[in-house]
Amino acid sequence: MRYVDFATFVPSAAWVARSRAATTSLLALQTNDERQAYIKANAQIWRDLRNELVAHFGSRCWFTDAEESVAQLDTEHFRPKSEALDEDGTSHEGYWWLAFELTNLRLAGQIPNRQHKKCFFPLLAGSIRASSMNPRWQEELPVFLDPIRLTDVELVAYNETGGMCPSENAMTDVDRLRVEVTNKLLGLSVHPPLVEARQRVWSDCRNMIDEIEKLKAEERQFGVPTARTQGERERLMRQLHDKTRSKESFASIARCCLLMSGKPWARIVAIA
Repeated sequence: MRYVDFATFVPSAAWVARSRAATTSLLALQTNDERQAYIKANAQIWRDLRNELVAHFGSRCWFTDAEESVAQLDTEHFRPKSEALDEDGTSHEGYWWLAFELTNLRLAGQIPNRQHKKCFFPLLAGSIRASSMNPRWQEELPVFLDPIRLTDVELVAYNETGGMCPSENAMTDVDRLRVEVTNKLLGLSVHPPLVEARQRVWSDCRNMIDEIEKLKAEERQFGVPTARTQGERERLMRQLHDKTRSKESFASIARCCLLMSGKPWARIVAIA
């Protein structure tokens, strides 16, 4: 999962006008059948936002951190528009009034979105659930982690198997539950090409970390660095740093590998 600073995105005036007009028309409809038919007939509105989101944030899934070549991208509704399912399949009214709202749209790979997430949207125990009679979704406590929230993204880590897992910041049972359910219901650790791509990035980073440690051991053995060892360490550390930059695919994987290596210098590279 990658952090997306959604506040930096401003859609085109033309898209905003279409979204607002569609929402106004949607709110005027009286029955759920009418609303769902209207939403389906106007799906191109959120689909047309996709290119604007890609132009601003890049062509990577916000939930998997994978390039579109690994996971074709949808403009996904974080809160589902037709119905909302608990983890056990219990159905609730969908968030139809958010169908055209920018705040409810994310870029997601088609595999996690269509094959796994579908209409799931569980809430934490005790949370209110918004409805057309009480549409204050801001008061909900979702189980799903949201890539536009730093406090959610910080709960996620990865390991050498390519799987998603709770990070050291997931300190409570609720934190760990949210990571585990998000991982399961979005299928974030089961698609073989995705897992294998993460494994390759982890392996590349681990090999570079080991090479740097060998160079440092050589310097300790002789009691002084040389131009060769310093130059090689600088080159490798720069390569590692580049892999953690936000524009890179699986930057989150590279960052986890560095942070979990236990090397103080690696932590500095990861957060620099």
